[in-house]
Amino acid sequence: MNLFSWTSWIRQHARILLKAAGAEMASVLLTVLTAWECTNILNGLFLSSFHSLKETAPDFLVLFLALVFKALSNHYRQKKCLRLATNLLYICRQHLHRHILCQPIKQAGTLPVLAIETIDALAPMLTRVLPELLSLLIVLPVILLAAAMTDGLSALLFLATLPIAPFLLYLTGQVTQNASRREWHHLEELSAGFRILLSGMPVLKRFRQEQAQRLQLKQFSEAFAQSSLQVLRLAFLSSFVLELITTLSIAIIAVSIGLRLLAGRIDFQHAFFILLLTPEFYQPLRQIAAAFHSVMTAVTAKKRLQQEGIFQPAELQPSSPAEVRQKAAPTSISIRSLFWRYPSAQTDLFHGLSAEIPAGKITVITGPSGTGKTTLLKLIAGLFPACSTMICRTGGNGVSYVPQTPHLFAASLADNLTLFHSAPKGPLRYALRMALLDRWAKSLPNGMDTQLGDGGQPLSRGQRQRLGLARAFLQDRPLLLLDEPTAGLDRETEQQVLQSLCAFHRGRTIVIATHRPAVIALADHQIHLEPPEDLPYDHHN
Repeated sequence: MNLFSWTSWIRQHARILLKAAGAEMASVLLTVLTAWECTNILNGLFLSSFHSLKETAPDFLVLFLALVFKALSNHYRQKKCLRLATNLLYICRQHLHRHILCQPIKQAGTLPVLAIETIDALAPMLTRVLPELLSLLIVLPVILLAAAMTDGLSALLFLATLPIAPFLLYLTGQVTQNASRREWHHLEELSAGFRILLSGMPVLKRFRQEQAQRLQLKQFSEAFAQSSLQVLRLAFLSSFVLELITTLSIAIIAVSIGLRLLAGRIDFQHAFFILLLTPEFYQPLRQIAAAFHSVMTAVTAKKRLQQEGIFQPAELQPSSPAEVRQKAAPTSISIRSLFWRYPSAQTDLFHGLSAEIPAGKITVITGPSGTGKTTLLKLIAGLFPACSTMICRTGGNGVSYVPQTPHLFAASLADNLTLFHSAPKGPLRYALRMALLDRWAKSLPNGMDTQLGDGGQPLSRGQRQRLGLARAFLQDRPLLLLDEPTAGLDRETEQQVLQSLCAFHRGRTIVIATHRPAVIALADHQIHLEPPEDLPYDHHN
């Protein structure tokens, strides 16, 4: 299903949309009632009948109740629109996660940035724009009908000035659309580069490259500021145009009412009623002008996601029988004269590194911080590019890599375990038991269906690490790469996790990057890394 097929999307969320539309209808009817009661109160107290405050008390009561219920209706409508936005973002991220899992590693590495700015840019389309579209479809006809029943000439002026604002907004959008797309694309590139540079600062500091990157960081900041100002300039231009047109339209109607009131062609009660409704009639157009920037952003984000093929049907391919048979053999790894450096570094992190990782054994990678333990794991896993002649794997196919901080999807516990594969409950319970998460899973309010991640059940660092281990136990692949799997655990829990690894490693090759003595004592084989010889090393930095 194409997520941006609005017909199917509206059909799926018809009940919520109808509730939001009902709240908007109630709000506009209460707005008309409020204007009429204000007119009655002023007319009764000061003009026609000179009623006392006691006689106008019912009108004051109705006015107060109308204002209260109008505020409640607006809050209810906004709540429903926020729920729609939350559902949309959840579905978008589900599609994105599935797409990442279906891509080769080199392609998938460029996709996580879409989950931050691009998908979040869709939320204002429902939280800001959708309420104003509902107002546009409901408020305009209701107020136009009320004006026609009160004063036909004012209703004709409403109709005459109504098409001007959308037409000018369309022209403004056509002029600024391409420029806005270019600027937003540039802004997203700068944001991604700025974030990558910040995330790599520890590595740059380790290799004494922070001074060389200072100028580049300054250029990123200046370009980011200039790009932001250009985008804001376009947004202010579009808002100003429509704000000017609606203000002139209100002024035309107000002058018309004033002249006819002086000429005695309309009484004060009807004139004041129309005057109170006039700003409410143009308010949806003014709000859409204010949200025009959000509309352009959401449209650009939608097209970017469609260009990436996020919402195209993508199935996770199951392993073939040949692969299943090959997985029975443990994996051995041979590292021969490995030369590797980070793209921005001037020195090699690995200079002629050679090592053997025997099949079916537990191998630990040790060494001071910054010597490349995590990088070596990623090179073995294929997450970083390296020459195939330098790192050679023989034996079974399939690698499970558990980083120091496993990623937590905004999905259920079952989806976080299976990574959106389908799996029976038996293996899921086994994986949780091996990772010492079975009791915790049973204590969750909805069990395996409990939502984790953003807005869901929080996890400690140790629980998050064990969730990554549970994924690896469930995947059951012949090569398991672990990056500091017990760093956030107490000694007792660490011993239990190591016992699970000992029971699991039969017929499998496990490689662990660690500082922990208990993990090192468990190993059958050890690879010790030292800092590069030509780079001064500071143990306290």
